[in-house]
Amino acid sequence: VAETGVTCLGADAAFYADVVQADPELSRIADLSALRTLVSTGPALAPSGIEWLQARLPRVHGQPVAITQDAATV
Repeated sequence: VAETGVTCLGADAAFYADVVQADPELSRIADLSALRTLVSTGPALAPSGIEWLQARLPRVHGQPVAITQDAATV
């Protein structure tokens, strides 16, 4: 993310569920400070997964990272 300047990342809900289950320390994996939005495709993310992601991703301008089910709302 830091190397390419990615600000929006889209993946299937299963990908996010796998990340949540693995419970990695995200700040040790990559600099995610440029990331502004996550988009989930497929089935809805579990509320606990959304909470996990929001708690661990950097805040942007004092606001939590947006996690949405519909790319059209990004």
